[in-house]
Amino acid sequence: MDTDPASTSTNTPNPDAGEATATVPVKQDDQTQENTRLNALLYHTSNDSIDLYKKENNSSDLMGRLYFDDYDSESVVSSGAVSPVVHSPGATVPSMEYFNTRLDPLFEALKKPERPEFERGISFSDSRSVTFKVKHPQFKFRRNNKTFLAGFNDEPSSLKAIEWLYDEMIINGDTLIVLRVLDEKTHTSIDNAAARASLQRLQSLNAHSKKVSMVFETTIGKPKKLLKRAIDEYKPAMMAIGTRHTDQHVQHRSFLAKESMSKHFLECALVPVIVVKPTWRYVEQLHHPIDSETYFHDWIVSIDIDGSYRKKKKKGFLSPSPSHTSLASTSDRGRNLAPKPSNELYVSESSRSRSRSQSKTRLSHCELSHFKNQSLQSLRYFSKSSTFLLLLLMRSVGNTAALGLDLASLLLGGWGLWTNTHYELPPHLADAGHWQFLTNISLAYSLLVFGLGVVAHASASQRLFTIKNSIHPIAMTMEMIVASVYWPLRLFFLHLLVDDVSRFTFPLKVDLAIHLLPVVALAADYILFMPPWTITTRTALLGCAGITVAYWFHLARLVDVSKGAIYPYQFLNVEDDAVRGMIFVVVGLVGFSMFLVARQLHGWVVPREGRQKVE
Repeated sequence: MDTDPASTSTNTPNPDAGEATATVPVKQDDQTQENTRLNALLYHTSNDSIDLYKKENNSSDLMGRLYFDDYDSESVVSSGAVSPVVHSPGATVPSMEYFNTRLDPLFEALKKPERPEFERGISFSDSRSVTFKVKHPQFKFRRNNKTFLAGFNDEPSSLKAIEWLYDEMIINGDTLIVLRVLDEKTHTSIDNAAARASLQRLQSLNAHSKKVSMVFETTIGKPKKLLKRAIDEYKPAMMAIGTRHTDQHVQHRSFLAKESMSKHFLECALVPVIVVKPTWRYVEQLHHPIDSETYFHDWIVSIDIDGSYRKKKKKGFLSPSPSHTSLASTSDRGRNLAPKPSNELYVSESSRSRSRSQSKTRLSHCELSHFKNQSLQSLRYFSKSSTFLLLLLMRSVGNTAALGLDLASLLLGGWGLWTNTHYELPPHLADAGHWQFLTNISLAYSLLVFGLGVVAHASASQRLFTIKNSIHPIAMTMEMIVASVYWPLRLFFLHLLVDDVSRFTFPLKVDLAIHLLPVVALAADYILFMPPWTITTRTALLGCAGITVAYWFHLARLVDVSKGAIYPYQFLNVEDDAVRGMIFVVVGLVGFSMFLVARQLHGWVVPREGRQKVE
């Protein structure tokens, strides 16, 4: 007689009680079982999906096993295979006709070509935003699928980023969000035809026909703001962005160029960001494929951990040695795997047998080598640290040498400024006064820097020392403009400096005090007693432009050409204002180039480690 196991009670012996206990009869509700089977067919899930994957794929596909949910059988799965319920002989099985309306799209999708087109989904469109949602006909979302975000600007670099996502990261069931932001300054509306053409290009990048869903959104606004909003809205697992920069030694960004988008999101994005170079190429077959279960173990074992990478450092003027000198021979570096000699520092067998505690005093060859390497590293560090300590003491507040330099420069520069401002000017320059000369203006500003340095070092005030270091680049730039323009004209083209060369009588000591001493003192103070400038290149260029423009309007206010006055420097007395403006631009660029030279000179004199220690 046949019995239904779902409704039959069984007696199970209880080892603790020593007697049989009857279990409660369990009978599963037919409606619940039917609903469970229905959900299994709707969502194509199964408890034995791992077994099916192992059956369909050979044992060499080890990485695919880690993502078994990516498996998607191309064969029609029977009702018994996909049901997560253990069947009983008496269970009621719904007929397939019940699910015909839901399974028809699946059977149609399985009969399509090997690389089907994406299905058109929902589209949203207005004057400032267009959104297309497309998906593969056999797209199925699973619990371990992810969402990826990519920025797109219709350039090859952004296409490379999306292609990298398709080839390296995306698996079946993932969702790709592609956001294109048009500049609101140049676009007032979106061309739907161009957006559809871009969508076709993005779909063509799916070379391996992965069953994914894609959302392509084109909008007008600010790229950084809208990409951050997309990150908050979609919460992607990763963001990919392209870059136009391939080699830092070949292509350099201009200091006037806008900030790099990839660099901005690398620093500010709250999700992992991958920057894809335009030189990336997809590798169809690995040189060393993952073909065994011990692949990663063998790969780790083959790594040479004895050697270490040493970056060659540029030696500065104050470095301990002008050349790279190694205090350890090649055989003493790293781990020594040579066989240990028998007569090394070991205690005798009798001593070892008498007390096991004496074994702690034994030193192996590796321990001795490690101790020796540590000692040599400490010696090298001490030799470098002495230089760092010297740099730190020289570039801190309260330095006596810096105090003496600032005080001497303040006294000599003050005498030169007082002497120069008490000279009687010729009639054509008398109305504008002594402060029409850039020499006097820059010298007065330099005296302010020297005065702050004297007070800061005398009182050991870190605040005044910081203020002095902040305004020092302005004074040095102005003095470099004066010196770089004045001395070539003074020595070789004096007629471009004064109107009457025969009447030019200027004492040499005053000339040196106002035209040479300030720039030399400021340069020596910066190189020997100051930390590196923190001003950026763009800010320095804007500062030079500001100084040039300010001096232009300063002369326009003081010099009245209509009353017979002339400019203080003869090379500025030209009829065309455009030519005079070009002269001002050239002088400003000369000052900016001198600023770059001074900053680079500081980097040559002070080694990189010393600069970091001082900072």
